[in-house]
Amino acid sequence: MNLDNNFINIQQAERDKSIYRIVSLGRLFDIFKNRKLMLVQPKLWDDPYENCILQGKFFFSGVGMVSIAYRSKFYGSCWTLHDETDAMWRIYAPNKDGVKIKTSINKLFNSLLDTRNNLHFKDRECFIGKVTYETEAGIVDFFHRLSTSDDKKLLFVDRTMISQVMTLLIKREAFVHEKEVRLIYYDQQNECRNRRNGCCEEIFQYEIQPESLFEEIIFDPRMDIGKYKQVSECFQQKFSWDLPIKQSTLYRYPSFIK
Repeated sequence: MNLDNNFINIQQAERDKSIYRIVSLGRLFDIFKNRKLMLVQPKLWDDPYENCILQGKFFFSGVGMVSIAYRSKFYGSCWTLHDETDAMWRIYAPNKDGVKIKTSINKLFNSLLDTRNNLHFKDRECFIGKVTYETEAGIVDFFHRLSTSDDKKLLFVDRTMISQVMTLLIKREAFVHEKEVRLIYYDQQNECRNRRNGCCEEIFQYEIQPESLFEEIIFDPRMDIGKYKQVSECFQQKFSWDLPIKQSTLYRYPSFIK
């Protein structure tokens, strides 16, 4: 099965690039304890422009206004190509208890792909892509063109799901500093549907092998050194982590001694 098209805005030569995500200390322990990675519905993302296309309504002649019924079946996880920035720590770890985990584009994509049992649907379920950044006017124009032209039909008839996923890879230029990469899952097999009420759950989790998926763990540079040593030792003992684990030196005083 050729999955080249499932890497959106990503060239073949870029697939081994490192990507990073900052999580809370508690979340790190949860990931290793439960051995699962969590994706959420795009409606939970903060930016009001996120998911605006899949959330929108469209007019079809002879039919009227319609919405995309399967929009709640998408889930995503946001990562970055940035090794480290001050903004990342302050935004994603406001309590100074963040932990940065490192993997690669290929590893992250394959970690999801390997859990999909139905070979027939793998190419319609698993995607990874780099976010493109547009002006607000550009996004509004894109949405307007999509809702008033024949292109909108792609959102309803594109069975590859690529057209739909691409709408989740657009953000405003104000966020260009994030250099975001997103893992996207489409729940083709209705795994996330609540059996009681028929609604899709807001969270999707899949099993991972943290020891092979993650390559490095970096603790918050603002964390007290004593707490860092205590927590990192506890983590290594609890989960037998043998790969690099250290504290970021972003705010450490420089040494000018050669």
